[in-house]
Amino acid sequence: MYHIFRTYHQVQTWMGQLKNPLDWGWIKDSKGLVPIATTRDPAPQSILTYISCQCRKGCTKACSCRKAGLKCSIICKNCCGQSCDNKADIIINDNEEDDPTELLIEEVEEELDRAFEATQI
Repeated sequence: MYHIFRTYHQVQTWMGQLKNPLDWGWIKDSKGLVPIATTRDPAPQSILTYISCQCRKGCTKACSCRKAGLKCSIICKNCCGQSCDNKADIIINDNEEDDPTELLIEEVEEELDRAFEATQI
C-alpha cells in the first residue's frame, strides 16, 4: 500500500502537482525522508508471543521457546537468539558437493548447454 502511495506521489510530482510526502508513504527522521515499509506487525501478536520469549536473565526452563520445543531466534525480545544457552547451532557446510544450490546451478547450466546445442544443429 505504501509503495503505491509513494509511486502516486512521484507521478504527481512529475506532473507538477506538489503534494506533502508525509501524506503519501514517507516519514521524516534525522536523515531526511524514509519510506514506510508497513505499519502492521509481521504476524499476529498471539503468534509472536508464542514463538518468542521474554526471558530477562538467560533462558531457563521457564523460557517459552524452550517449552514449545523451539530454539531462541532473533525475534526474542531480550536474548535475540544469541545471548542464551537455547540458541540454534550454526552449521557451516564446507563441502560444496553437498550444497543443493550448487547442484541446481549445475543442472540448469547443463540444461542450457543442451538447449543451445539443439539450436545449433
